[in-house]
Amino acid sequence: LMRQIAQLFLMILMGYILVKSGILKSKDSKTISVIVLYLVIPCVIINSFQVDYTVDKRNGLILAVVAAILIHVIFFILAKIFGKLFKFNSIERASIIYSNAGNLIIPIVAAVLGEEWVLYSCAFMSVQLVFLWTHCKMIISEQNEVDLKKIMVNINTISILIGIVLFISGIRFRWFLGVGLFAVIILSIFFGIYFFKQETFIKVFGSDFFYRIDRVINWQNGSGMQLENSLAAIGSSGFLGHGFNNTPLYFPEAGTDFIFTVFASNFGLVGSVLLILFILFFDLHLIKIGMDTKNKTHKYIIAGIIAILIYQQVQNISMTIGLLPITGITLPFISYGGSSLLAYMVLIGFCMYIYNEKELEN
Repeated sequence: LMRQIAQLFLMILMGYILVKSGILKSKDSKTISVIVLYLVIPCVIINSFQVDYTVDKRNGLILAVVAAILIHVIFFILAKIFGKLFKFNSIERASIIYSNAGNLIIPIVAAVLGEEWVLYSCAFMSVQLVFLWTHCKMIISEQNEVDLKKIMVNINTISILIGIVLFISGIRFRWFLGVGLFAVIILSIFFGIYFFKQETFIKVFGSDFFYRIDRVINWQNGSGMQLENSLAAIGSSGFLGHGFNNTPLYFPEAGTDFIFTVFASNFGLVGSVLLILFILFFDLHLIKIGMDTKNKTHKYIIAGIIAILIYQQVQNISMTIGLLPITGITLPFISYGGSSLLAYMVLIGFCMYIYNEKELEN
């Protein structure tokens, strides 16, 4: 232990010497801190979860979370007492409670106790992040606003969530690195030929495939007859639309891929809003069925069905108004089609079965 502490102070001393000798400027510390905070620390956190899932480790994580909460409660009380005794301002009270648990704790834990103990320090960090962007922010800003977005998009929170998923599932991050590296190489060669050797690309893959890739890459410029006519039809429909079965502009696949455009053109803004509200009501009802059922297998089935439906709803509507690339995905239960409608009916059949099972249990 003393040797690890001595090494830590030696690193601090070396940093001090580098700054004083002029080799490292004071302003360079900001760049180093950014690298450590946004690259090194997340990698260390994810790597700490790359261990076999056991009951002891799970219980250790739960114990670490409980201990972190209790420690913060104790510091809340101490800050309250000392704040009144010594007339501390908001910054001083926050400094008593919150430590530099990211840049400081993880390197110390890894050096002193070993890499395997970083797993439990992540539990403390996750608790502190929640308090940091709720309680601490309210103390310093003197505003009773909770910034949940700051908690969720924090790089350490994201790293911890990724680590937990890998820890529970038993997946090793190196598998992703291998597959990702292979995919990057293949895609680099593919798009390198596409952008710099277009004649070769057309000879190898054909002009039809080149046109499809070009449509996907350049969809944001709003070009293409389908998208241009779709936007014109929706934009000209007004408040109540042109009327049932009255679509003044032509675009291919009007009954399937571009059914939302037809609907918006016929019934205008009012009809489009009502349709989207109806779809939202339908999805929320399925979510409620999944939340109410006690069977985990049923929950997973409902979650998968909801994901399929919401993805297709968002993709289909968004592509007709230029927010996403145009793909041959239908709008569930609205688009004309045999196989897609049959697949949706099968999915809803599962949902109805799960709902009936839930009612029988009740």
